[in-house]
Amino acid sequence: MIKINIIGSGNVAKAFALQLYKKVEIVSVYSRNYENALGLADKVKAFAYNDLEELNFDVDLNIIAVKDDAIEDIVKCLPNNISVVHTSGSVGIESLNKFDEFGILYPYQTFTSGRIIDMANIPFFLEANTTSFKNELNDFCLKNFSAQIYEANSEKRKHIHLAAVITSNFTNHLLFEAEKILSEVGYPIDILKPLLLETIEKAISMGPKKAQTGPAKRNDVKVMSNQINSIDSKELKIVYELMSKLIIDVKKD
Repeated sequence: MIKINIIGSGNVAKAFALQLYKKVEIVSVYSRNYENALGLADKVKAFAYNDLEELNFDVDLNIIAVKDDAIEDIVKCLPNNISVVHTSGSVGIESLNKFDEFGILYPYQTFTSGRIIDMANIPFFLEANTTSFKNELNDFCLKNFSAQIYEANSEKRKHIHLAAVITSNFTNHLLFEAEKILSEVGYPIDILKPLLLETIEKAISMGPKKAQTGPAKRNDVKVMSNQINSIDSKELKIVYELMSKLIIDVKKD
């Protein structure tokens, strides 16, 4: 049985722990907030800690799943002679180079508390300091998470993460803005679902360039002007104008 420490208790840490605990032995869960550590540890039959020095490091792998700007502080507190991965899309592998074995296990998905994710359908991006450790991570991912495994160095992963931010985070906020516009005239966000699903399906099957429609694609100046004038938010007006320009400029390529 493989033994694991989970360092973190946020959304990614929870997703990893809940996916792994029936397949491997999770020895310890760490969080600066002991109640958070205890809440997750209870679910996966592990010990909870809020002091990194108390962790049992007689394990096969330590998974750091914390926010990006906390990784450096975590690394400083860990012993050198252990195997470590972090799950970040934007923090380079050099952040872990004090360890004997180190790498990246980056899941290409958005995680939210309370939502169950089927990890078998998630792409994972791997990087490691040695070929042997990379092969071990590959096998670990294949057995416990997903068969969609890709190698990506830190520079490539930055681009991959940027694409994820644009696709997920920016799209979600635009949906938030769309929800507000609909609510002003008494309609729920649910009416966007068929449109949203078809937009995604077309973009994947045809490619986003061919799938593009709308007033900017047609360069319908009158419609765009009327819509800009109807937007109350100064910032959203700018977003509308910039996005429309980006779409129009694609036609010039």
